[in-house]
Amino acid sequence: VYIKLIKQAHHDFLLSILDFTTTLNSPTNKLLDEIMDFTKYPQYLPQQLKKIEILEQNNIETHTKETLTFSNYLKKSFEQESIHKKISDTELNTKIISGPAKGTLVSIIFKELNSDTQIFVKVDLKLSLAAKFLQPIIKKWYKRMVLVILYKINSNIMNEEEVLCNNNSFRLKLKPYSYVYYLVN
Repeated sequence: VYIKLIKQAHHDFLLSILDFTTTLNSPTNKLLDEIMDFTKYPQYLPQQLKKIEILEQNNIETHTKETLTFSNYLKKSFEQESIHKKISDTELNTKIISGPAKGTLVSIIFKELNSDTQIFVKVDLKLSLAAKFLQPIIKKWYKRMVLVILYKINSNIMNEEEVLCNNNSFRLKLKPYSYVYYLVN
């Protein structure tokens, strides 16, 4: 059994497969709406995602051009283009069509669990020959980047929701992007 797990891990490493799961306490439909709002992504990752431009968009598909900085390891920015497609109300796919990760496929599947949403992320990372030596670092960075975006989106959704106090004379509202509470008359 252990040898089989080691072989699978080695196989995934060589193929650059990255998959992980997380659970968030926001409803699936709100998460999907926020995830598909690519204009907010530079707010979620200001150090890494310098600019995102929507080249084409319809109800199902969005074509974007991203300017990324991998500043911890390279001081240089690079651009890539991606096509993000809503497959269903529970699945999103992204294909990177240009840049150092051209050919990378990202699949995100949402599953409702009571009032929470379980999110399955699978990345088939493809790197250019020039970026191949950074593969282990890029895999860790990519996972961290996706999780940061998901957690910030979840936080944003939760912070925007108003909670009525018992006496209904005040509304308690969370301030976006912080954990500070304030009262709103």
